[in-house]
Formats: sequence, C-alpha cells, structure tokens
Amino acid sequence: MWCEHSGYEHPWEPASYDLDPSKKWLNQIASYAVLVFRTLQLIVPLAGAVATAALPSAQHAGAQAQLQVMQAIVADLPATVETRTEDSISETGQLTAAEGAALRALRAIIFEHDPMRAFGGLRRVQPPSGDLLWVCPGHYPEYDPGLPVL
Repeated sequence: MWCEHSGYEHPWEPASYDLDPSKKWLNQIASYAVLVFRTLQLIVPLAGAVATAALPSAQHAGAQAQLQVMQAIVADLPATVETRTEDSISETGQLTAAEGAALRALRAIIFEHDPMRAFGGLRRVQPPSGDLLWVCPGHYPEYDPGLPVL
C-alpha cells in the first residue's frame, strides 16, 4: 500500500502484503488495477520531480520497482478491460460498477491478509479538499497535530 500524502506519495513497506492471487481474482480486479496503475504512473514521476530532496533515493527506487511489477501484471490483463476503463473514467470521473466491484474484491483480500485492519500503520485522513487519503505515521501530524502542550 502507499502513503497518499499530496506531493509525497510513496510505498509504505509495513503495509505490504504477499499475495498469490488466482487468475480469476486478477480478472475480477482488472478494471481497478488498470486505473490504479495509470494513476501511479502519473503521480510517481511528478512526486519525484517535486520532492526529490524529501524522498530518500531508495524509497523512490522502490516505487519505480513496484510500478514495473504492476506494469507486468497489467500487461497480462485483457486489452478490453483497459479500453473500457479509459472510456468510463473520462466520461464520468467516477468509478464504474465494474471498477467498484473490483475495488471491493481487492478490499476483501487485503482484509484476509490483515484481519486487524492495521494497514501497517497507515491512517485515513481528510484534507481540506474533502478527499479521503491514507497516510504514513510520518505525514499524519500534518493532518492532526495533536493536542496543544500547556
């Protein structure tokens, strides 16, 4: 899983899960996997250009390696899924029913591997934009500075 702090997106190793999914499961999450992969392809280079000094080079290299693995997985998915995803997102800006179902399937397998739902310490926050983001402990204080010291 990734920390989604704006401008500093990076993989979060404590929230990594070793999955050995079946071909059927991969086909089930294909729509959402393609969407996530394309989003990360755009974000990671931008994050690297904006925050090169802030992200350790090992962490940036790790992100690039994860993208290469995702690219190999997405390349094995049916081409019709990619085309359908591209069309649907550009028209509505929302997840399609297939993408929503794929996201729920992905959520279910993550819950199987993390029954305590700790997500490696990632925490959900809501920035002023109203989006929900998952951030690492290092970025969490920017959203919740805690109680003041008196």
